[in-house]
Amino acid sequence: MEIQKYFLDCTGKLLNIIHDNETFVSKKSTYISIGKTTVWNKANKEHPMDISEEKLNHEGFVLYTYGTNVVINGFCDRGKIYGAYEFVEDTLGVKFLNYRYDHIPSINEVKLYAYDETKAPVFQQRAYLNTPVFNKQQDYAVKMRFNSDYCPIDDTMGGYTEWCSFNGNTSHTMVEIVPRSEYAVPGMVDSQGNQLIQEEYRHIFAHTINNGEVVNDWASSGFLDYCFTSGVNDDGSYDDSNEINLVKLTVESLKNWIERYPNCENFMIGQNDTPAGCTCEKCAASNLKYKGGGRMVRFVNLINRQIQEWLKVEHPNRKVNFTMFAYLYTADAPVDDNNKIIDETCRPDPEVYVKYAPIRTATYYTFYDERQPNNSASEQLEKWSKITNRFHAWTYHAWYGNWLWYYPTLKAMQGTMKRLLDKGIVYEFAQGPYTEYNLYQSDIDAYVFSKLCWDLDGSVEEYRNEYIKYFFGEAAYEDILGFHDELDSRYAYIETKEPNMTAGNALTKAEYWPYESTKKMVEAFDNAIIHTMENDELSDYQKATYVESIERASLSARWMRLTVYSRYAGVTDEDVANLAKEIW
Repeated sequence: MEIQKYFLDCTGKLLNIIHDNETFVSKKSTYISIGKTTVWNKANKEHPMDISEEKLNHEGFVLYTYGTNVVINGFCDRGKIYGAYEFVEDTLGVKFLNYRYDHIPSINEVKLYAYDETKAPVFQQRAYLNTPVFNKQQDYAVKMRFNSDYCPIDDTMGGYTEWCSFNGNTSHTMVEIVPRSEYAVPGMVDSQGNQLIQEEYRHIFAHTINNGEVVNDWASSGFLDYCFTSGVNDDGSYDDSNEINLVKLTVESLKNWIERYPNCENFMIGQNDTPAGCTCEKCAASNLKYKGGGRMVRFVNLINRQIQEWLKVEHPNRKVNFTMFAYLYTADAPVDDNNKIIDETCRPDPEVYVKYAPIRTATYYTFYDERQPNNSASEQLEKWSKITNRFHAWTYHAWYGNWLWYYPTLKAMQGTMKRLLDKGIVYEFAQGPYTEYNLYQSDIDAYVFSKLCWDLDGSVEEYRNEYIKYFFGEAAYEDILGFHDELDSRYAYIETKEPNMTAGNALTKAEYWPYESTKKMVEAFDNAIIHTMENDELSDYQKATYVESIERASLSARWMRLTVYSRYAGVTDEDVANLAKEIW
């Protein structure tokens, strides 16, 4: 259906859809075959193609010509639809650019190429978390060839690798697995104004002991994390000395979730999004002995073992995997100074994946760049790789405190992805800004990421320029490149002055962004609009579409100029207010 749709959009001609019933096929036929059809069967006898799960990394595809027939197939339905989109892009010239715009050319003649391609994704699961993915716009996710727990995709569009959606939460999931609301005293708050937990349950949440009383440790963000040593003995076995413990409550809850999602294999056991975990005496001792990552592994292993025993009895044919974070206070791997595992109880079980999320890195650099501050992401990933080879990654690609400021993480994306692949990552989740649609950097980074996920040796610059050409139009192309050239020039200068390129206010000093520079960046978009409107080859509709895209993208340049404008000598509040009117 997708090929038929875009063929009609590009040519004005409607292709017939024929349901296979042993149709006569020869090399002179003109079929576009998708899946295991008569065309596939005949073509495959003469030109065998491997569509196994291993060859295609589950959801790749083959695309080749059999005479004047086009043959598309994959191991699963996702592979088939990706193959169809590959044909649409390569043969018709369609470009899937972002959530609201596909470049659809008008063509009079369709040239059939001699295809002989086998393509597989670099990572079996992959996604760039921007606003359309966060808002579950599945048509966009499929075109970007994303497969993510954050954006479920209907079977009619190829489906996705199903994760348990804990009431819509697939990351920091413990709040849904063991919800504190079930253990709170209705309508009561503690001395700090936080929700009061029933006395007999306070110890399963993050806490300290004050004068013999369990006092819950609420983070300043308003989150209450969990005590991940509750129910865990020193030797890593199950501690049932207190009938109320976190292991037991988590296991019983997960049994319900597993039965609620009968086809789901993947369940996240995710800590709360807090910088520090429980600081009780037992957790502090565990953290000291096993490090934060080891403490979490020991907890998740216990959950996994009890669930696997239960599955053998209740659901003997069911396969279930668990994933835990290595994030913030659990980022440190449980290995010693010689990279040896501290204790075997800290080795993740075969059914347990580690999702490495190095949020404290400088994403301006690759993981392995020697300029990475503190304990580099690459070093920690290397340590985790000493004890497991079952990895997911959650990487970061924006300045989260200042989303409109263009912070070029794209320059490091390819190198980081290569390092992740080298360490056996099977799921790369790249987090960009995800609560605002009008962010140019987010859209262009997502596009480049989607391309790299299928060709990791491709040119980042070529992918970026391809996006610019087709999204803004050829008349605006050189102007938008000029914005990027000026941006790159300024950041290259800042690198000579700043020892640490971590996103922050140090990068926004007025001396780094002189007025003529920010003016030049804004004028690049203004000139792009002028050149677009002057192009007589474009229809009024095309002009309006391109101009809207340029205006939206210009917000970053205008915001950057506004941010530093007040710091220039002689600038008044009235000057700043007038400049702000360009945005609001």
